[in-house]
Amino acid sequence: MIKAGAASLREASRRDLTALTALDASVSNHPWSARQYADVLGEQEGSERIVVASFAEILVGFVVTAVIGEDVSIYKVVVQPSWQRQGIGRLLMSQALMDARIRGANRCFLEVRASNYPALNLYRDMGFQVDGKRSGYYPMVSGREDAILMSLQLS
Repeated sequence: MIKAGAASLREASRRDLTALTALDASVSNHPWSARQYADVLGEQEGSERIVVASFAEILVGFVVTAVIGEDVSIYKVVVQPSWQRQGIGRLLMSQALMDARIRGANRCFLEVRASNYPALNLYRDMGFQVDGKRSGYYPMVSGREDAILMSLQLS
């Protein structure tokens, strides 16, 4: 098993657009479009940021965040299936939270599918608290799924 420490982190660039889009499409029922990723990557000194984890120059995961005022929102945490449960998600989240603190954020918000137990466990383990839920928020093949709203005080 390869550990997260073998992966390197860096800010995403336009050259990552195809890999970001492909990885998201491989794990998400409703992935972002290439245009959505391009918009984030095209921001100059903007609030949104993408940090990627790579191993041997292959993108194995990423996190998308936005700092607005004193709040940071985690929009996406995506990890290649063969790299899941090896600490990549925790590594990306830790980096996102550290970056948010540096950028002046005091509180972090995210939402997660109610059925995504590995992510829920990770977020709870990192100190996130459940704030509520959005009933029927996420579309599914058949029906809709609740979103669990979570937050973490950073300061």
